[in-house]
Amino acid sequence: MLILTGTVLQGLSLVSVLREATLSWPIIFFGSVMLTEPATLPPTRYYRLILAVIVGLLFTSQLHAGRLATTPQAVLLVGNILTVLAVPAYGALLKLREVRRLSPEIYEVSFERPLGFHFTAGQYAELTIPHIHADSRGNRRTFSLASSPTSKEIQFTFRVAEKGSSFKAGLIRLQPGRLLRVSHVAGDFTLPKDASKPLLFIAGGIGVTPFHSMVTSLTSTHDIVLLYVASDPQNFVYKDDFDQASDHGVRTSYIEGRLTPEILRSQVSDLGQRLVYISGPDGMVRSYKRMLDEMGISRLAIKSDYFSGY
Repeated sequence: MLILTGTVLQGLSLVSVLREATLSWPIIFFGSVMLTEPATLPPTRYYRLILAVIVGLLFTSQLHAGRLATTPQAVLLVGNILTVLAVPAYGALLKLREVRRLSPEIYEVSFERPLGFHFTAGQYAELTIPHIHADSRGNRRTFSLASSPTSKEIQFTFRVAEKGSSFKAGLIRLQPGRLLRVSHVAGDFTLPKDASKPLLFIAGGIGVTPFHSMVTSLTSTHDIVLLYVASDPQNFVYKDDFDQASDHGVRTSYIEGRLTPEILRSQVSDLGQRLVYISGPDGMVRSYKRMLDEMGISRLAIKSDYFSGY
């Protein structure tokens, strides 16, 4: 649309239009920062694509009607209004029930579930913790929801590194009864609509969190293989829940160290028939996606989620 508008309607050369589209700082800032602001993005990819198409068409139309014009500011405002009308944002206060240490490095925080809090297994939410001496990473974080969508509790599970953020340090020091702001429930790392599709879950460390939400939400039998990988066996958490999920067809294997093609083939004989979910640190996710690609698994058969480790 931008090329069509510039070359046909405005009579500009193709080179000048491409230069404006790729090198103009206002356009880059509009497209890569303002439009993708997490607080105003729709919660799923489907609605994000709709927003992108609407904003793109309006922005490239270059319409002017008196004092009204499709400036970046006006177009972004229209897009945000449409998003709010189509997919209202959710925000609430969560009341802390308990902070549990599940392993030497992994903690779980659980909250009372407020009315109207809905999510799909595998999604994430944003927590805000006002705290003094906040580091440069700020006072907001997104965490995958560890609890089932039908649970009466809201749970988040996370790893605390030796030099962790002030946010996590503040979170594990909170006392029961403390109220925290939760917002922006979103994410597409969810179970497929076709429950008959065989699945392979590959979890790296704390990346097991969304899988815990998924398997504890199952109410019927599925064909799921979960490969839970951790460098330290002490950091395998929720083992009882995963073992109980065998009643719903979930077969869990615990792998210490690193997942290799040989281990993968020995654990999953029908790998090429499964939809693969990978969750964990970014480097691990990229490495395993590359490994699967070399094993002949289509990228279309892989869904991934990564944890930045803040």
